[in-house]
Amino acid sequence: MTRRVFAGILIALLLALPLSATAAGAPDVQKQIKMTTCNWQPYAGVNLTNLGFASELLTILFKRLGYETKIDILPWKRAMISTAQGKYDLVYNAYYSKERAAEFAFSDPYIHSRVYLCSRKDANISFSRLEDLKPYRIGVVMGYVNSPEFDRADYLKKDQAVTDLHNLKKLFGKRLDMVVVDKYVAVQLIKTSPFLIANVTDLVFHEPPLINMPVHAMFSRKVPGYKKRVAQFNRVLSEIIADGTFDTLLEIHHFK
Repeated sequence: MTRRVFAGILIALLLALPLSATAAGAPDVQKQIKMTTCNWQPYAGVNLTNLGFASELLTILFKRLGYETKIDILPWKRAMISTAQGKYDLVYNAYYSKERAAEFAFSDPYIHSRVYLCSRKDANISFSRLEDLKPYRIGVVMGYVNSPEFDRADYLKKDQAVTDLHNLKKLFGKRLDMVVVDKYVAVQLIKTSPFLIANVTDLVFHEPPLINMPVHAMFSRKVPGYKKRVAQFNRVLSEIIADGTFDTLLEIHHFK
Protein backbone atom coordinates (compact mmCIF):
# COMPACT_ATOMS: atom_id res chain seq x y z
CA MET A 1 0.00 0.00 0.00
CA THR A 2 1.47 3.37 -0.98
CA ARG A 3 1.72 6.26 1.50
CA ARG A 4 -0.72 8.26 -0.61
CA VAL A 5 -3.39 5.50 -0.50
CA PHE A 6 -2.87 4.93 3.27
CA ALA A 7 -3.17 8.66 3.96
CA GLY A 8 -6.34 8.82 1.91
CA ILE A 9 -7.91 5.96 3.90
CA LEU A 10 -6.86 7.52 7.24
CA ILE A 11 -8.35 10.91 6.35
CA ALA A 12 -11.59 9.25 5.24
CA LEU A 13 -11.83 7.38 8.55
CA LEU A 14 -11.15 10.49 10.63
CA LEU A 15 -13.77 12.46 8.73
CA ALA A 16 -16.28 9.69 9.22
CA LEU A 17 -15.80 9.37 12.99
CA PRO A 18 -17.57 12.57 14.08
CA LEU A 19 -20.46 11.85 11.73
CA SER A 20 -20.91 8.31 13.05
CA ALA A 21 -20.70 9.42 16.68
CA THR A 22 -23.27 12.16 16.07
CA ALA A 23 -25.68 9.80 14.38
CA ALA A 24 -25.36 7.14 17.08
CA GLY A 25 -25.83 9.58 19.91
CA ALA A 26 -28.43 11.80 18.29
CA PRO A 27 -31.15 12.52 20.86
CA ASP A 28 -34.84 12.71 20.07
CA VAL A 29 -35.66 16.19 18.79
CA GLN A 30 -37.92 16.59 21.82
CA LYS A 31 -36.18 15.72 25.12
CA GLN A 32 -38.96 16.95 27.38
CA ILE A 33 -42.53 15.68 27.61
CA LYS A 34 -45.04 18.30 28.75
CA MET A 35 -47.99 16.70 30.51
CA THR A 36 -51.09 18.01 32.20
CA THR A 37 -54.01 16.68 34.20
CA CYS A 38 -56.35 17.88 36.93
CA ASN A 39 -56.47 17.39 40.69
CA TRP A 40 -57.99 13.91 40.73
CA GLN A 41 -56.70 12.37 43.90
CA PRO A 42 -55.32 9.77 44.45
CA TYR A 43 -54.50 9.42 40.74
CA ALA A 44 -52.97 12.92 40.59
CA GLY A 45 -52.85 15.96 42.86
CA VAL A 46 -50.61 18.82 43.93
CA ASN A 47 -50.56 17.67 47.57
CA LEU A 48 -49.77 14.01 46.87
CA THR A 49 -46.39 12.29 46.98
CA ASN A 50 -44.78 12.72 43.56
CA LEU A 51 -48.09 14.25 42.38
CA GLY A 52 -49.92 10.93 42.80
CA PHE A 53 -49.92 7.42 41.37
CA ALA A 54 -50.48 8.21 37.69
CA SER A 55 -48.06 11.15 37.71
CA GLU A 56 -45.28 9.00 39.16
CA LEU A 57 -46.06 6.12 36.81
CA LEU A 58 -45.81 8.34 33.72
CA THR A 59 -42.67 10.07 35.00
CA ILE A 60 -40.95 6.69 35.46
CA LEU A 61 -42.19 5.50 32.08
CA PHE A 62 -40.82 8.47 30.15
CA LYS A 63 -37.57 8.46 32.14
CA ARG A 64 -36.95 4.95 30.80
CA LEU A 65 -37.35 6.41 27.34
CA GLY A 66 -34.83 9.17 28.06
CA TYR A 67 -37.34 12.02 28.41
CA GLU A 68 -37.59 14.63 31.13
CA THR A 69 -41.14 15.39 32.21
CA LYS A 70 -42.92 18.59 33.13
CA ILE A 71 -46.36 18.33 34.76
CA ASP A 72 -48.94 21.09 35.17
CA ILE A 73 -52.07 20.50 37.25
CA LEU A 74 -54.97 22.44 35.73
CA PRO A 75 -58.78 22.42 35.74
CA TRP A 76 -59.82 19.44 33.61
CA LYS A 77 -61.50 21.32 30.77
CA ARG A 78 -58.53 23.70 30.43
CA ALA A 79 -56.11 20.74 30.49
CA MET A 80 -57.94 19.08 27.61
CA ILE A 81 -58.27 22.24 25.53
CA SER A 82 -54.60 23.18 26.02
CA THR A 83 -53.47 19.70 24.98
CA ALA A 84 -55.78 19.63 21.96
CA GLN A 85 -54.16 22.90 20.87
CA GLY A 86 -50.68 21.35 21.13
CA LYS A 87 -49.53 23.28 24.21
CA TYR A 88 -48.95 19.95 25.95
CA ASP A 89 -47.85 16.60 24.57
CA LEU A 90 -50.50 14.74 26.50
CA VAL A 91 -53.23 14.97 29.09
CA TYR A 92 -53.58 11.97 31.35
CA ASN A 93 -56.16 10.27 33.60
CA ALA A 94 -58.69 10.37 30.78
CA TYR A 95 -61.66 8.19 29.89
CA TYR A 96 -62.23 7.23 26.26
CA SER A 97 -64.97 8.71 24.12
CA LYS A 98 -65.45 8.89 20.34
CA GLU A 99 -65.44 12.69 20.52
CA ARG A 100 -62.09 12.71 22.32
CA ALA A 101 -60.61 10.15 19.92
CA ALA A 102 -61.16 12.64 17.09
CA GLU A 103 -58.78 15.10 18.78
CA PHE A 104 -56.38 12.85 20.67
CA ALA A 105 -54.43 9.62 20.22
CA PHE A 106 -55.13 7.28 23.12
CA SER A 107 -52.54 5.19 24.94
CA ASP A 108 -53.28 1.73 26.25
CA PRO A 109 -55.06 1.94 29.63
CA TYR A 110 -52.84 1.92 32.71
CA ILE A 111 -55.56 1.43 35.34
CA HIS A 112 -59.33 1.11 35.62
CA SER A 113 -61.61 3.55 37.41
CA ARG A 114 -64.72 2.22 39.18
CA VAL A 115 -67.36 4.93 38.79
CA TYR A 116 -70.33 4.91 41.14
CA LEU A 117 -73.56 6.73 41.74
CA CYS A 118 -73.45 7.83 45.39
CA SER A 119 -76.10 9.21 47.70
CA ARG A 120 -76.62 10.00 51.38
CA LYS A 121 -77.94 7.15 53.49
CA ASP A 122 -80.80 9.29 54.76
CA ALA A 123 -82.03 9.85 51.18
CA ASN A 124 -83.10 6.18 50.99
CA ILE A 125 -82.58 6.07 47.23
CA SER A 126 -82.92 2.76 45.43
CA PHE A 127 -83.16 2.10 41.72
CA SER A 128 -82.83 -0.64 39.14
CA ARG A 129 -82.38 1.50 36.00
CA LEU A 130 -81.38 5.07 35.16
CA GLU A 131 -84.96 6.04 34.35
CA ASP A 132 -85.77 5.56 38.04
CA LEU A 133 -83.49 8.53 38.84
CA LYS A 134 -85.53 11.19 37.02
CA PRO A 135 -86.72 12.87 40.26
CA TYR A 136 -83.19 13.38 41.61
CA ARG A 137 -80.51 16.06 41.20
CA ILE A 138 -77.26 14.35 40.20
CA GLY A 139 -73.86 16.02 40.49
CA VAL A 140 -71.33 15.57 37.67
CA VAL A 141 -67.99 17.24 36.96
CA MET A 142 -67.77 19.63 34.03
CA GLY A 143 -65.96 18.05 31.06
CA TYR A 144 -65.88 14.53 32.53
CA VAL A 145 -66.97 11.48 30.55
CA ASN A 146 -69.09 9.02 32.51
CA SER A 147 -70.78 5.89 31.20
CA PRO A 148 -72.16 6.23 27.64
CA GLU A 149 -75.68 5.40 28.82
CA PHE A 150 -75.55 7.97 31.62
CA ASP A 151 -74.10 10.69 29.38
CA ARG A 152 -76.84 10.12 26.80
CA ALA A 153 -79.57 10.29 29.45
CA ASP A 154 -80.73 13.88 28.83
CA TYR A 155 -83.88 13.18 30.85
CA LEU A 156 -81.80 13.22 34.07
CA LYS A 157 -81.23 16.38 36.14
CA LYS A 158 -77.46 16.80 35.96
CA ASP A 159 -75.83 19.55 37.99
CA GLN A 160 -72.29 20.47 36.87
CA ALA A 161 -69.45 21.38 39.24
CA VAL A 162 -65.77 22.10 38.72
CA THR A 163 -64.48 19.24 40.93
CA ASP A 164 -65.59 16.06 42.69
CA LEU A 165 -64.95 17.80 46.01
CA HIS A 166 -67.54 20.47 45.18
CA ASN A 167 -70.04 17.75 44.33
CA LEU A 168 -69.49 15.80 47.55
CA LYS A 169 -69.84 18.95 49.63
CA LYS A 170 -73.09 19.78 47.82
CA LEU A 171 -74.29 16.21 48.40
CA PHE A 172 -73.74 16.40 52.16
CA GLY A 173 -75.13 19.93 52.16
CA LYS A 174 -78.33 18.44 50.70
CA ARG A 175 -78.11 20.52 47.53
CA LEU A 176 -77.74 17.32 45.51
CA ASP A 177 -79.38 13.92 45.84
CA MET A 178 -76.64 11.91 44.15
CA VAL A 179 -73.18 12.34 42.63
CA VAL A 180 -71.18 10.42 40.02
CA VAL A 181 -67.65 9.75 41.33
CA ASP A 182 -64.75 7.32 41.13
CA LYS A 183 -64.61 5.29 44.35
CA TYR A 184 -60.88 5.85 44.97
CA VAL A 185 -61.38 9.58 44.45
CA ALA A 186 -64.30 9.70 46.87
CA VAL A 187 -62.37 7.81 49.56
CA GLN A 188 -59.32 10.07 49.17
CA LEU A 189 -61.40 13.25 49.35
CA ILE A 190 -63.26 12.03 52.42
CA LYS A 191 -59.97 11.18 54.20
CA THR A 192 -58.53 14.65 53.57
CA SER A 193 -61.61 16.80 54.21
CA PRO A 194 -62.72 17.38 57.83
CA PHE A 195 -66.25 18.19 56.65
CA LEU A 196 -66.55 15.03 54.56
CA ILE A 197 -64.96 12.64 57.04
CA ALA A 198 -67.53 13.69 59.64
CA ASN A 199 -70.20 12.40 57.24
CA VAL A 200 -68.39 9.34 55.90
CA THR A 201 -70.84 6.81 57.39
CA ASP A 202 -73.68 8.55 55.54
CA LEU A 203 -72.24 7.89 52.06
CA VAL A 204 -73.74 5.05 50.01
CA PHE A 205 -72.01 3.59 46.94
CA HIS A 206 -74.77 2.05 44.84
CA GLU A 207 -73.77 -1.36 43.52
CA PRO A 208 -73.00 -2.36 40.88
CA PRO A 209 -70.69 0.43 39.64
CA LEU A 210 -72.08 2.69 36.96
CA ILE A 211 -69.10 1.62 34.86
CA ASN A 212 -65.55 0.30 35.18
CA MET A 213 -63.66 2.75 32.99
CA PRO A 214 -60.17 2.23 31.50
CA VAL A 215 -57.93 5.22 32.21
CA HIS A 216 -55.63 6.52 29.44
CA ALA A 217 -53.15 9.16 28.45
CA MET A 218 -54.36 11.25 25.49
CA PHE A 219 -51.65 12.51 23.14
CA SER A 220 -52.16 15.72 21.19
CA ARG A 221 -52.39 15.16 17.46
CA LYS A 222 -50.99 18.70 17.00
CA VAL A 223 -47.55 17.73 18.36
CA PRO A 224 -45.19 16.23 15.74
CA GLY A 225 -44.10 12.68 16.48
CA TYR A 226 -47.10 11.81 18.65
CA LYS A 227 -47.60 8.42 16.97
CA LYS A 228 -44.05 7.39 17.86
CA ARG A 229 -44.49 8.45 21.47
CA VAL A 230 -47.79 6.57 21.82
CA ALA A 231 -46.05 3.41 20.60
CA GLN A 232 -43.14 4.01 23.00
CA PHE A 233 -45.58 4.62 25.86
CA ASN A 234 -47.45 1.38 25.25
CA ARG A 235 -44.26 -0.68 24.95
CA VAL A 236 -42.70 0.61 28.18
CA LEU A 237 -46.02 0.41 30.05
CA SER A 238 -46.06 -3.33 29.29
CA GLU A 239 -42.49 -3.62 30.63
CA ILE A 240 -43.37 -1.71 33.82
CA ILE A 241 -46.32 -4.03 34.45
CA ALA A 242 -44.23 -7.14 33.74
CA ASP A 243 -41.25 -6.22 35.97
CA GLY A 244 -43.32 -5.44 39.07
CA THR A 245 -42.85 -1.67 39.10
CA PHE A 246 -46.56 -1.13 38.51
CA ASP A 247 -47.64 -3.22 41.52
CA THR A 248 -45.08 -1.45 43.71
CA LEU A 249 -46.52 1.93 42.75
CA LEU A 250 -50.06 0.70 43.52
CA GLU A 251 -48.92 -0.24 47.03
CA ILE A 252 -47.00 3.00 47.61
CA HIS A 253 -50.06 5.05 46.65
CA HIS A 254 -52.49 2.83 48.63
CA PHE A 255 -54.44 1.43 45.69
CA LYS A 256 -54.16 -2.11 47.07
